[in-house]
Amino acid sequence: MFAILSRLEPTNKCDLMTKLKLYNGEEVIEKGRTKKVDVQELRDGSKREGMTGISTRFIMKALDNALSDNHAGNCINPINVREAFINMVKESDMPDDTRKQYLGVLAGHLAQGISGDPRKRNHPRLCLLLSGTSRSACFKNYLDHAEAYVNKSKVKDRNTKEELAPDEGFMKSIEEQIAIIGSAADGFRQEVIAYLWAANRRGEKIDYRSYEPLKEAIEKS
Repeated sequence: MFAILSRLEPTNKCDLMTKLKLYNGEEVIEKGRTKKVDVQELRDGSKREGMTGISTRFIMKALDNALSDNHAGNCINPINVREAFINMVKESDMPDDTRKQYLGVLAGHLAQGISGDPRKRNHPRLCLLLSGTSRSACFKNYLDHAEAYVNKSKVKDRNTKEELAPDEGFMKSIEEQIAIIGSAADGFRQEVIAYLWAANRRGEKIDYRSYEPLKEAIEKS
């Protein structure tokens, strides 16, 4: 879906996810009615559609990264794969506007595709898995970047092993959920790291629920 969405041309007749489904021969229901769009008109209006976008090589590399990162668990899920896509898009050599477009697809259409799939929505165990994995990954990522920020150090990328500056945009997106903005972010990051470091010294198990303010921010995010 990600590869195809990256290769579809926008149209004023429908959004990209609807276009993907129509091209796939699916019936699209909107407000209780079947959406009527002429597929041939969509194709005629996009003569070079499919000629540029994410490659199969990119997809296979991302799947390989997802498998490597989750070797201990011996399985991967849609959240792992989506995170691998996001990491690869951020690291790939491409124009900034293209990168922004692809990250938008991953944050919007693809995220909705995962959470909106009725097979997942109606399966309590899988819903729990997706929710827990997402929160745990977000927690671990936030800690990595917050610790590096507080210690004025770099973050080692789990895929490429490259050392990167802490991602302040990512941290802010979490902190803003509980109105931590501006200069207050410095103190919050220091508090989080100090609290969890002390908890770890006491032998307590650390997860995204360990520090209540951060737990609330992650759940809202």
